[in-house]
Amino acid sequence: MSVQRPHVAYFSPLNPDPSGISDYSEELLPHLGELWELDLFVAGYEPTAAVAREHRIIDCYREDPLPLLAEYDAVLYQMGNSDSHDYIYETLMRWPGLVVLHELSVQHLVAKRTVGAGRTQEYIEEMRAQHGDAGAERARRALWGDAAAPWEQAALDFPLNRRLLGHATGVLAHSDFVAGAVRALYPTLLVRQVEHHATPPPAALLREREPAETRARDEVVFLTAGNLTPSKCVPYVLRTLRRLQGRVPFRYRLAGEVKPAGAFEDLARSMGLADQVECLGRVETDDLYRAFLDADVCICLREQTLGETSGIAMRALASGCPLVVSDAGWFAELPDAVAVKVPPGVRHGPELAAALEGLARDPERRRRMGEAARAWAGERDAASRARGLDAFVREGGLFPRRWFGRSFQSVSRRLRELDHEYAACAAKLSAAHLLELASWRNLPSSPEESGRVRLVGG
Repeated sequence: MSVQRPHVAYFSPLNPDPSGISDYSEELLPHLGELWELDLFVAGYEPTAAVAREHRIIDCYREDPLPLLAEYDAVLYQMGNSDSHDYIYETLMRWPGLVVLHELSVQHLVAKRTVGAGRTQEYIEEMRAQHGDAGAERARRALWGDAAAPWEQAALDFPLNRRLLGHATGVLAHSDFVAGAVRALYPTLLVRQVEHHATPPPAALLREREPAETRARDEVVFLTAGNLTPSKCVPYVLRTLRRLQGRVPFRYRLAGEVKPAGAFEDLARSMGLADQVECLGRVETDDLYRAFLDADVCICLREQTLGETSGIAMRALASGCPLVVSDAGWFAELPDAVAVKVPPGVRHGPELAAALEGLARDPERRRRMGEAARAWAGERDAASRARGLDAFVREGGLFPRRWFGRSFQSVSRRLRELDHEYAACAAKLSAAHLLELASWRNLPSSPEESGRVRLVGG
C-alpha cells in the first residue's frame, strides 16, 4: 500500500517569527504543497506569507496538537536552536516523528527552556542525563559563575541533542558534518542528507542591478549579513580591516539586526573606520539581495559552529557573491571554487587579512568565484530539495494514521516516559522489524529515487 500524496503535519516557525528557518520553510512550501497535503503547526501567531495561508494553520498555543497527530501520514519537525522551536521540541517529546535537524547542538534552546525559566536544577539534571557527571559539573560551574556558559563556548562539547535524537524516528541533515555526528550517536537511526536550497535573486532585481563583478569601481565592498550575534565575529573582522586600511580601498557593510543598536558604528568609529563602515540594519529580502549584488565578497565567519547551514551564505552564493568562511562544520564542506576558508578563532587574524587582501587585489579571481557560486547554487534549487524531503518522508515516515502506526506510537510514548535512552533503542529495533514485516512504511515512488535521497549536487 502506498500513499500517493501524504498528509503531513509540518512543524516550523514561519514569518512573522523571523528566522532563517522561517524563510527556509516558506521558500519550500510551494514545492512541498505539490507533493503533500500540508497542515502547518505554529505557535501564537498567524503566518503572514501568502504561501503559508494556502494551507490549514494550527496554532499550538490555542489547540493541543497531540490529539490531531494520529490522523497524519507523517509528522515532520523543523528543529533549530532558538526559542522559536520550543513548542516543536515540546511536541516531539510527546510524539516522536521525523526531524529536519538544522543545527547539531540545541544547547541554547534547552538552556532557554530551563535556565531561562528559572529552573536551573532542571538544566543541571538534563546535562547529567545527556552528558554524564562531566556535563552536570560544567553546568554547575557555569551557573555559579566559575566557567563560561556551555551554550556560549561549549555548545558542541555538550550539544544536549540526545533526548531529541532519541525521540526522532528519522533525521534529515543538510551537511556531512551533522549527518556523520548523528550516525555516530545513533547508528540504528534513519539518517539522510539533503543539502540546503539556494534561492536566486528575483529576476526584476537582476535586471535592476548588475552583479558587482561586472562593474568597475575604486573600492571593494565587503558584506556581513544576517542576525549579527557575537558568534558572527564582526569585531574580529573590523580589527582585521583596520590592518588593511591604506593598503586596499574598501567599504564594509553590515546588513542585519544588531543588539545593542549602534554598537558596531561606535566600534568602527573608535578604530578610525567610521567612513568605511556602513550599518544597514535589518533589511527586507529584496534589499538583502541588493546588498549581495552590490558586494564583492560576503564574510561569513563563526566564533563557534553549531553545525548550522547558513541560509545567508546560500543566498550570497545564489547572487554570485564569493564567500570568506571559517573552516569548520558545514562551511568547511563548501567547494574552494566558491569560498575562501580561514581557520576559526581570533588568533588567526593574519590569515583573514591575507584572504581579504588577496580577493580585494584580484578582480578576475572574484569574477571566476562569482560564476562558480551561481553555478553551484543553481544545482540546489528549492524544487529539487523539496523532492529530497519527499523521498525522506516516504522512506522514513511512520504513517501513524495506520493501525500499526498508532499502536507503535502509543507503546513508544509509554516506553519513553520510563527511560528515553532505552525507548530510543527499543523503538528503533522494533520499528525496523515492523516496518519490513508489516510494510507500513512508504518506499520511494520509483527504484531510481531510492538511490537519490542524499541529493548532493542535484
